[in-house]
Amino acid sequence: MVIAVILIAIFELTKIKLGYLRAPNYIYTYVSSFLLTAVALGIVSPVTTGKILALFGVISFITSDIILNYLYFKKVNPVRFRVFKYINILTYYLGQTLIALSIYFLI
Repeated sequence: MVIAVILIAIFELTKIKLGYLRAPNYIYTYVSSFLLTAVALGIVSPVTTGKILALFGVISFITSDIILNYLYFKKVNPVRFRVFKYINILTYYLGQTLIALSIYFLI
């Protein structure tokens, strides 16, 4: 819950205009925070390569979601938009790849 509150506070402080998508966005933020918490707690007992990859994958994936909110719900100049879009794509695919790769090590 703490992670979700921090993310929602970031959205409010940066004045991201979510409009009618505020409630669904906050629900998604809560679910993403739960995913991050579950993966982080899973790493506590025997640390394995798969668990570390999953943790970094989820962090990367959530980072891409935060950047996506910033891109589509806040006015950004075109140069900054392009840079953030590349970072968003990079973090999204990195997260997906690390999560998928973690399955290989967890089996």
